Amino acid sequence: MSDLFAEIRTARQTLRCEENRTHEAAIELRNCKDREKKAKKELDALLDELETGQSRYTLPGFDRLGVPPANGNGAHDDHQEPTDTARPKPKRRPKPCPASPEPQSPGTAG
Repeated sequence: MSDLFAEIRTARQTLRCEENRTHEAAIELRNCKDREKKAKKELDALLDELETGQSRYTLPGFDRLGVPPANGNGAHDDHQEPTDTARPKPKRRPKPCPASPEPQSPGTAG
């Protein structure tokens, strides 16, 4: 009989491990799907910018490609305003924290 109990305990532990793995995989799948949605949204936005010629990025040499700027329906727009070509300001790095003083031992107060 003791072999049966050992097998039941082993099977229960195996089941718990598999349940944990399934739960972790479900979380990872949900995270992957969220990242995929964000990536699709970004790709769609970039394709729209490329089609319209209205980009949030400066594209060096883009004007030499011979691609006329287009309005929403793909036709050339003669009255289109130029996009902002200023470079974004670089982000400043935070200043490092000053070094903390060495702690003194209680017997050496001075």
